[in-house]
Amino acid sequence: MVTRHWSGKHHQVVQGINLISTIWTDGSAIVPVDFRIYDPEKDGENKNDHFRDVILAAEERHFQPNCVLFDS
Repeated sequence: MVTRHWSGKHHQVVQGINLISTIWTDGSAIVPVDFRIYDPEKDGENKNDHFRDVILAAEERHFQPNCVLFDS
């Protein structure tokens, strides 16, 4: 699961677990609600596939956001 990937936090390539996370916020609180491990060599899924999965899971959990943002 450990791969080399770009880290927005470190602004360079790092070695670690590449997570795709879903958070909910009301503007002041930030709550993590879901995550996926991004490992296309193992599962064959790209980031758009994971995005679709987390959006479907959010709908199943009755989230009704005013806005959805995605950064790839």
